[in-house]
Amino acid sequence: MNKLVYLILILSIFMSCGPKQEQEKIEMVFEDGVEVVINHLEPYKIKDQPSSLHLEKEFAIDTESDEMAEIGLVGMSNFNIDSNENFLK
Repeated sequence: MNKLVYLILILSIFMSCGPKQEQEKIEMVFEDGVEVVINHLEPYKIKDQPSSLHLEKEFAIDTESDEMAEIGLVGMSNFNIDSNENFLK
């Protein structure tokens, strides 16, 4: 019985010290001294990290809109915003 316990103990040590299951490798290359990550159809997932990004449109200024042209917002450099987030001409 002792030999069986020792054998199981030794086998479990070898299995725990053996090579781990490899995670998916991230492909990276250097272009002009800049590290570039190669993206695939499915994004890379990092364990215990959020892996999705959701954007919501809160506000948009359409500079070609007649309504915006009437109040003088026809160019992105032609207005300012005060501390209360009000548009200034």
